[in-house]
Amino acid sequence: MDPGRGRFRRPDQADEARRGLRSEILAQRRELELLAEALRSGPAPISAQAALDRSFVALRAAERAWLEARRPSDLLEVITRLEASREALAASLQAVGRRQRATRA
Repeated sequence: MDPGRGRFRRPDQADEARRGLRSEILAQRRELELLAEALRSGPAPISAQAALDRSFVALRAAERAWLEARRPSDLLEVITRLEASREALAASLQAVGRRQRATRA
């Protein structure tokens, strides 16, 4: 039996990166769900909802990429998809902010 390859082997950097990305995906999903609840609770701009939908699509793509990742280099696709989800989330929040500023003016 190879030392370090048994039942209690020490995780390597790729395993740690994989777990870290999974926790980021779960945190992103939670943020998106909270924003979705907020947008459903009252009038929201269509652009905010559209950006939120794009964010959910990118997040689901990141989840699929995470599940399909076999080599450490496969994790780069997860990162790319997760960043796309974050950018769409930011766009959704900006649309909500623009709407709030317009109603105050």
